[in-house]
Amino acid sequence: MIIDVKPRVADVFHQVWRTLAVLFVWDVLITIIYYVLPFRAPALPLTIFGSALALFLGFRANSTYQRWWEGRVLWGR
Repeated sequence: MIIDVKPRVADVFHQVWRTLAVLFVWDVLITIIYYVLPFRAPALPLTIFGSALALFLGFRANSTYQRWWEGRVLWGR
């Protein structure tokens, strides 16, 4: 469905204000906990996990694109 009317800022804010408030409170709590209880995590496990996740998502996106392209080619016949 195509809609020509743009939503007003007040309407959008009315729909998302609760979610924004919860996220704001969550961020404030995490910040307070970070400064009250200093947490030191070793960097190596996080680095390895981040690299593995990046590779996994890269291969996943590549296979998804290949499947999409194959479907597009078959649909175009």
